Amino acid sequence: MTKNSTKTAGIDTGKKRLSLGFWPRGGRYAFDNGPQSFAKIAAILNAAGVRRVGIESTSIYHVAVTDYLRAEGFEVVVMQPGKVKAFARLQGIRVKSDAPDAELVAGAAAAQECVHAPQAPEMAALAEHLTYIEQCEDNCARL
Repeated sequence: MTKNSTKTAGIDTGKKRLSLGFWPRGGRYAFDNGPQSFAKIAAILNAAGVRRVGIESTSIYHVAVTDYLRAEGFEVVVMQPGKVKAFARLQGIRVKSDAPDAELVAGAAAAQECVHAPQAPEMAALAEHLTYIEQCEDNCARL
């Protein structure tokens, strides 16, 4: 695996909040999950020289900010929660808590060597349903 020195950002998404962090580790920010915050996030990313942003796929709460950042020219990597947890284990981080989540998402996105192009808009609804089914299966297996 090649060493990646590019600064990458990560966004941990929730229904009401977005947490922004960087890899290698840097500052942390918190925003409301709404259109008024997206421009602020893009400005911080531009100021930090970030071009790749990882975002954890969380139901539908990541979709609006993902669309906004892609329209602004950022490479957005939508990460499945399982990949982020696996990255945390690889880094020796046993407990994934709210504070460093965005940094872990950024690290997992930085480690991605192959980034797929965004899906066609007409496939978005189907992809969200499939992601939801995968998350339900993961939860059933875990329980």
